[in-house]
Formats: sequence, structure tokens, C-alpha cells
Amino acid sequence: MTKPSVHPVTPVPLNHAADFEIIDAHIHPFLNEASCLTLYDTPRTPEDLVYLMKKQQVSRCCGSVIHPVNITDFKEIHELNQEALAFRDRFPDFYLPGCIVHAAFPEESCRELEDMYRNHGVRWLGELVCYATGVKDYFCQGMLPIFELAQDLQMPVNIHQADIADIEKIAENFPKLPVVMAHPDERPTYMARLA
Repeated sequence: MTKPSVHPVTPVPLNHAADFEIIDAHIHPFLNEASCLTLYDTPRTPEDLVYLMKKQQVSRCCGSVIHPVNITDFKEIHELNQEALAFRDRFPDFYLPGCIVHAAFPEESCRELEDMYRNHGVRWLGELVCYATGVKDYFCQGMLPIFELAQDLQMPVNIHQADIADIEKIAENFPKLPVVMAHPDERPTYMARLA
């Protein structure tokens, strides 16, 4: 059960001087305490999260719901994706849901990704976070069919900071896969990742 909202969800006017929208492509929304990854006191409710983002002139956002636990059953992945869809239904003009998958369940993940794409209009994979699912590497046997499907769907995949060699293998083997690297790190590491 989430705590009561500190802030009402009211439209925050955008900076009309801007010629563009700001889309935060790296959030982890939540509808309950188990999914709330807040390290500080706020936000504690979904309404607080949306209010505070709009207050900072964020027009829209996307990302996945994650739990920092070792996933042992694909049902847990499905439930997190359902929570992302529920968050989208609650804030339809603000949140674009991201789908998560799991290397230990490649067939189920591909079915889930296909369903999210075809039946729910999801166009974003991730952020994929290894430590939140108990997977060591992104470029592993279980992820290959998932990346192949995402590439076929031209679905961007947002990957939590990983070893550069791991990312290079993904780029070499899936050259048409749009990859977003979360947490690009400090300048030397960022430049290496960019290259």
C-alpha cells in the first residue's frame, strides 16, 4: 500500500519558451512500496513522482518497473510489466511503458515482448538492469533471441551500465538494434562507450 500523496497531480505548465519536449527515458515508476526505488524521502507515491517530474519541466517519461530482487519465476516479470501498463493507464499522457525481460526465460520473454508490442503499444525495452534480475551479463545465450526480436521490431533497448565488452558484443551481433546506455559514467568511460 502506498502512502498518501504529498502533492496533488495537477498540470504543471510547460516552459513555453522551449521549442521541444523533455522526455525522461530513464525512470522506474511504481504503484506500490515494493517497486518504489526511492533512496530519499520523496517521491513516495505515484502522484508525487509525476508531480515532481512535471515540476522540473519533464513533458513525458518512459522506463520499466523493477524490483531489486533475484527473479526465480517469469510470473514476476509479467507482473512487473502489468504494473507498468497500470501506471500508463493511470498517467496516460505522461508515461510511456517500458517492458522488461529475463535471460533465464528467453521463450517467455519473447512472447511477453511480442504481446507488449502488438497488444499494448509498448515501444521501449528496459531499462534492463542485471542486478535487479540476478543476471550476470547482457550478452548471454538467453538474451540473444530477445535482442533478435527487439531488433526485428526496431524497439530501442535501454541497458543499465555494463562492461564495454558486453555492449560491444551486442552492437556487433545486432547492428540494427537501437541501444540506449543508461548511466554512461564519467567522461573517459563515456567516450569509450560512445565509440
